Amino acid sequence: MASLVLLVLGAAMLPTAVVTVWARTQLLDTDRYVQTVAPLADDPVIEDSVANRIAQKVSDEIDVKSLAQEGL
Repeated sequence: MASLVLLVLGAAMLPTAVVTVWARTQLLDTDRYVQTVAPLADDPVIEDSVANRIAQKVSDEIDVKSLAQEGL
């Protein structure tokens, strides 16, 4: 009976253990993380998307027209 309980408990904990090991190796190992994510920085589609998001956020947060009027 005890072995059955331990078997069920182990089977229930297995997905959590797998995800934890994967996260630890991917996210906490800096070299591996950089190796995984670095190709994204060279992708033109991602570069354009990031540039557009940053430009939109800056234009949303800064009132360029009033700054230009103050400067003049």
